[in-house]
Amino acid sequence: MSNDWIAAAVALGGGIVLGALVGFVARRVLSRLEHPGLRSIASATSVFLFWLGVSVGVLVAIAFVNPESLDTIPSDILSWLPNVLAAGLVLLAGVAAGIAAAAAVGRALSRATGARSPGTERAIRLTVTFGAGILALGQLGVDTTILIVLIAALGFGLATACALLVGLGGRSVAGQIAAGRALRAELRLGARIRLSDGAEGRITQIRPTRVHIEVAPGELRVVPYEVLLREPYSIVTDDAGAG
Repeated sequence: MSNDWIAAAVALGGGIVLGALVGFVARRVLSRLEHPGLRSIASATSVFLFWLGVSVGVLVAIAFVNPESLDTIPSDILSWLPNVLAAGLVLLAGVAAGIAAAAAVGRALSRATGARSPGTERAIRLTVTFGAGILALGQLGVDTTILIVLIAALGFGLATACALLVGLGGRSVAGQIAAGRALRAELRLGARIRLSDGAEGRITQIRPTRVHIEVAPGELRVVPYEVLLREPYSIVTDDAGAG
């Protein structure tokens, strides 16, 4: 009996080591691929393969300690294995889709406002991944009706809150963008500009909602377009700047 327990412990440890090794190799291989979607699921694939190896080790350990309990397991595994594989693929696809959606939203926000929103990207990534997790549970036969109802209610609340935020707070961003379009013909990269407070410098960046002005070496001033539209400024020519 003691030998059986020793063999079971060895099998369990072997499963853990095997899962860790296979997961590590899969993560290294996927992370080096050029396709960003495959790189994004490297960590999730590694975790999935690790627990798959642990599960194999557990089954082998049970076979050493109590072989009779495994009499019905082969047929159960064969009938359940397609669901497990489908759930794993759905979860991995959800992780990849969440990362891709978060990156797309981040780029869109960066073009619209001039700055990315890590919190928004993280929320989108977690939401898509969580939705994929629910679909994966459905593949495993878990009743997800209550979860779907709760998520629908939560999604409706978040959508309402986002609509209010966009309606109330988006006006400021829209105003900055409109002001920038009105001033875009007068502003160009490299031009010298003198502000109403006497500060003077060269325009180094023209963003959707603001302009960057280098007023001194190592000193950058960020001026919203609404400020330029509201307060007088001067475009300094090279001759005027030299004089």
